[in-house]
Amino acid sequence: MHTVTKEEYQDCRRELLGKLEPWLKAEGLLLSPGRMRCVQCGEETPFSGIVWQCPRCGAMGELLETAALLYPGMDDYQLLRTVYRKLGMKFSLLDTVGAEDLMEMEFPLRPFLVEDLLGQGVYLLAGAAKIGKSWLALDLAQHVSTGEDFWGRRVTRGEVLYLSLEDTYERLQSRLSLVTDGSPGPIALCIECSRAGEGLEEQLARQIAARPGLRLIIVDTLQKVRRSTTENYSYSADYDVISTFKRLADAHGLTVVIVHHTRKEDAGDAFNMVSGTMGLNGAADGTLVLYKPVRCGDEALLQVTGRDLPDQRLRLQMERTHMRWLCLGSAEDTEDGPAVDPILLSCARLVREEGSFEGTASELLERLAPDSGTNAAALGRKLNANAAQLARLGVRMETRRSTGGRSIRLEAMT
Repeated sequence: MHTVTKEEYQDCRRELLGKLEPWLKAEGLLLSPGRMRCVQCGEETPFSGIVWQCPRCGAMGELLETAALLYPGMDDYQLLRTVYRKLGMKFSLLDTVGAEDLMEMEFPLRPFLVEDLLGQGVYLLAGAAKIGKSWLALDLAQHVSTGEDFWGRRVTRGEVLYLSLEDTYERLQSRLSLVTDGSPGPIALCIECSRAGEGLEEQLARQIAARPGLRLIIVDTLQKVRRSTTENYSYSADYDVISTFKRLADAHGLTVVIVHHTRKEDAGDAFNMVSGTMGLNGAADGTLVLYKPVRCGDEALLQVTGRDLPDQRLRLQMERTHMRWLCLGSAEDTEDGPAVDPILLSCARLVREEGSFEGTASELLERLAPDSGTNAAALGRKLNANAAQLARLGVRMETRRSTGGRSIRLEAMT
């Protein structure tokens, strides 16, 4: 529920006074000056330019009442925004949501592309030149295209679009033969495209429309798609180029992995090694930095951080028969992920012991922690906001609403 105060609503009403006729024209309801089609019954109806009343069905109102009849189900904010857009007017209200309303909202789970490594959104894969970033990206593409676990982590299977912009098709054929053992999955390869802001968005949109099974886009490398301007390395330019891909990823539920370079000097913090400004890390949903303690060795570290990911540092080793990076596990100094709420752990334990639970939040609270100091409403909101955490613990949560209230169902994920 979007929040609009009475004062804001009345301010908008005054600003829209006298705009009924142009709005009717924009909606195709204007028949002639002073005559309109009734929104409710379709009868031809006179109007004064500010208000109207249908002689047949009795429906009446000013502009906003008319819009409410045409768009049933919209809240005040959505209604006002739609009217202003139809009229080409600037809409100045902030889209706010009450905190309690937000806690009651239910959002679909956003599945990982690779469990605890890549979700939906935009991710940077950065590393020094010739360190093996492209081999890692190609191996990732193969695992996603076949649905095979990647480093022991579950993968969401889907088609892949790989923009390998520093390669030739001859070199790609050789690399695919090694990485896939001659049996590649559904990976579409491209070695040339437009730059961001110069046609790339349209090219990608067409590929997405033509490939409904597309789940992963790999851009190798960032430098090949960013526009050549004097502001290439400003914070705003870096932020904007990543935002170009983020808009596509968010709109279509995709993962975009962008291969990029690191600086030559050691920055101490691996994420400060990413070439460019912090605008790149700031706009991306996550960053993976690949670096070698010994440049000529076969071992490397992959440091991972992201908005919805546990921070981790993984030990990798190059297997040169197929030119694949193998994961040897977590490095000794891996940072711990965020602590899991004891209530969520109790839910997972309950499901493991009993298989499932269905009942009200009050009944669940009695089973889990009656003396915890929390209340049923807070428990329901906590579970709702942490559905993704529950899923990582192997628990699927559903809520069901009825005249008797809301019930919660917890069951083991298969």
